[in-house]
Amino acid sequence: MHQATIKRPSPTEVQTNEQLLKTFEGFFTSKNYIEILSLFHREGTYFEHFNYPALMAFFCLIFRSKTGVHNITGTFEKVIPTRQSLTEHFCIGINHGFSTDHQPGQVVVEFRFALFNPFNHPELDSDKKLSRELGDPCEHNLLEVVCRFALSFKDGKIFSLRKPQQFTKTLDKFTSEN
Repeated sequence: MHQATIKRPSPTEVQTNEQLLKTFEGFFTSKNYIEILSLFHREGTYFEHFNYPALMAFFCLIFRSKTGVHNITGTFEKVIPTRQSLTEHFCIGINHGFSTDHQPGQVVVEFRFALFNPFNHPELDSDKKLSRELGDPCEHNLLEVVCRFALSFKDGKIFSLRKPQQFTKTLDKFTSEN
């Protein structure tokens, strides 16, 4: 008789993965191309078919290229076409969730970058809420760029990175239905 078992991460693995995610967020928001690569597993799979060397080129295009956002199709959700690059945008928010697509349960992190100066932005309305929820559409006035990644971890490194097709903020609904 075959018995199905679920491998649950140990408390040490959970703590390591949480710290790895926070480090990834720090390096990504600060656009630290050199250090971010040290977080990825050399045997991992990235964006369904990239390997580690291709991932290096991906981050180079995002962080160093003048038109990096325009060269990465399918990775960034853009609302307003501009000639601005991600190097000129500032991270104004990070949201977390879980994937619900063909690889359910993966951690999803959403970065929101915008051309924003909190002191003299002309479209800034005191009633407008700058903080946005996971999955909210881009803010047109801020020329916002949204980056969403689903991640998996292995051996203390990020083992996979991809664009999630569906995601949710919490797994409460799935937990209650199970």
